[in-house]
Amino acid sequence: MFEESRFQLQLWDADMVNDDVTGVVEIRKEDIDKAIDAGKPIWINVAEQSMNQILFVQISATSSFPQTRPKIEGSRWN
Repeated sequence: MFEESRFQLQLWDADMVNDDVTGVVEIRKEDIDKAIDAGKPIWINVAEQSMNQILFVQISATSSFPQTRPKIEGSRWN
């Protein structure tokens, strides 16, 4: 990853009627580095990014070899 790498997360609620975007936040490289160093899931404070709609997100990360495909869970792909 580059120093300026960022991941944008779009969080949705699951209603009976409409699924709505709850908020959008960014996870930075330094957040991912902290999770790698911790070796376990960590909480990232994102309240300022989302006007307090989303307070924290939990992430986990591990180092991998350059050619290893990432394992992505909890995502919503179209």
